[in-house]
Amino acid sequence: MDTNELKTERLLLMIEPGLINRIDDYRYENRIPSRAAAVRELMLKALPQNKSAEAASATPAE
Repeated sequence: MDTNELKTERLLLMIEPGLINRIDDYRYENRIPSRAAAVRELMLKALPQNKSAEAASATPAE
């Protein structure tokens, strides 16, 4: 494992109240211990899981 993958960084993110409510609902429905953990889980679900998927999405559509 690359040592850069072990380091964490702080990210300041401003989110409107309606979206915060949706994140909190997701958090409670899935018994996630913190809002930050819920946001991380949602981002991981939304982002491509492998490099080939990233490359395909970066290729402009013709």
